[in-house]
Amino acid sequence: MNKNSEEFKDNYWDSKPNWCRPWTIIISGLIIVLFSIYIIQNIIIRSLIILLIIFWWILFLYLVPSSYKDSV
Repeated sequence: MNKNSEEFKDNYWDSKPNWCRPWTIIISGLIIVLFSIYIIQNIIIRSLIILLIIFWWILFLYLVPSSYKDSV
């Protein structure tokens, strides 16, 4: 393998399309949280949505890239 393909494999985010990058994950999560705050009046449902977004962020912004880095 040449050096460019090794660098490409080492960086998890370079192998993802633009719609699956950290900034899109964060922005879409923030939009969902903001809409849930303004639209949903039930605090329990709103809290569940926020917890799901936090879980989504932990999973796709920390755990998946970490496991990819460990496997490479």
